[in-house]
Amino acid sequence: MANEVFQEEELKYLLPFGPRENHETPAPSKKPKLTIRYLHNLITELQQQNLLLAQQVHDLERQLFECRQTHIELAAAAEQQALKESETKDEPDSFHDDQEAFRITRSKRHQAAKKVSFWSVLFRF
Repeated sequence: MANEVFQEEELKYLLPFGPRENHETPAPSKKPKLTIRYLHNLITELQQQNLLLAQQVHDLERQLFECRQTHIELAAAAEQQALKESETKDEPDSFHDDQEAFRITRSKRHQAAKKVSFWSVLFRF
């Protein structure tokens, strides 16, 4: 009979979460007594966790230091490469050109055209 109706008592035994006669319900958990041994165990656990965290921090700092050193080396290599490229070019350095241009006075850099007087044009012939 596939359509049997189970009684409540039978359901209690079939369902895994139902109460059973031989199954005792757990008593509410009591807080452990605060003894020196318990405190010592807690302290040692915290010290172990502290050591693990300190080791992780040390490893991360070492990795960070290595990354910084790598960045410094790469920057130095890039700077040397740029210097080699600028030395191979025959073009003068634009920075030095600008410095030389500032050393020359404005009157020499922007010379005005010589004025020709009316009398010099008239008597030139």
